[in-house]
Amino acid sequence: MNKKNNEKLPKIKVWAGTTAHMSLDTRLHKRLVDLLKLEGFDAEYRGDYSFEDLTNEKMAIVTHHARSAYKYRFTPSQTDAEEIMIDQQTGKISAKVKMFVTAHNHTTEGTLEIGTIKILRCPCFTTFIPYGGSLKLLPHYQTDIGAWFIIVTKEGRIRTQEWLYPSFMYHEEDHRILMAEKSEKSYADPENYDLEEHLKTLLTNAQKVIMVVADLHVGEPYAVLPPTYVYNGMTNNLITTKANDLLFIYWKHLIYMAKNAFKIDEVWVVGDAFSGGNIFEKTRPSAGILEYQPYMVVELFKLLKNP
Repeated sequence: MNKKNNEKLPKIKVWAGTTAHMSLDTRLHKRLVDLLKLEGFDAEYRGDYSFEDLTNEKMAIVTHHARSAYKYRFTPSQTDAEEIMIDQQTGKISAKVKMFVTAHNHTTEGTLEIGTIKILRCPCFTTFIPYGGSLKLLPHYQTDIGAWFIIVTKEGRIRTQEWLYPSFMYHEEDHRILMAEKSEKSYADPENYDLEEHLKTLLTNAQKVIMVVADLHVGEPYAVLPPTYVYNGMTNNLITTKANDLLFIYWKHLIYMAKNAFKIDEVWVVGDAFSGGNIFEKTRPSAGILEYQPYMVVELFKLLKNP
């Protein structure tokens, strides 16, 4: 509860990401949680993985880490679901586990439901990131930008809503954004602030709503980035790219919908919130040094607070 104006803020849970995107000395995702608490949020650091209660007798296993399968993304998901069910039958994993949430691959492809298990693959908040490995697999690295909403009904049913924004590519040398001319996929419109009727009906029967975001990569020229951040009481301006600006427009719309339409109770930040600063990340430009990036991420979640 925010003590300044007694507004109800969602609980924020944060998971560690891959080691390329944080310092093993400081565990920056844990530092992010400390900063969120200073802003009045009820925030928790959940480590590398955790068990999350969804409702009575149903829980999710959540971790950033996931196997990469750029061509056949549903293959590891099906294997994961089947292995969980086998482990449940043989008494190795609790039968309460109904969902496995992972990120890292920057796409919702691979999300599926088999038997009693739902595999949820998280989108990201970055566009295509050019580096040696990604350029070799360019057609396989196009991202899904957005979030998931997990809606728990009063009857204890688990419903998931994919919430994606139009993907695009950004070329940093000539500052050009390339978007698809049209798409058969249904995307959220950042200028539309209304929900479809079926979602409104579903939400009236909700006991809990969770927004799941992952792979923000804050600090990169291809990822969401606020125009300013506060450090040691001073407001600092950031030089942003066109990709940063468009993703920030998406983010502001997402936060508005999460707060006012979905009325979320929790936010799950499933790893890789930062650009990082380790050896791998030195092949990518980033905004500011590692120490400042958690403060930039805090600015994104401060939008959940009333002005």
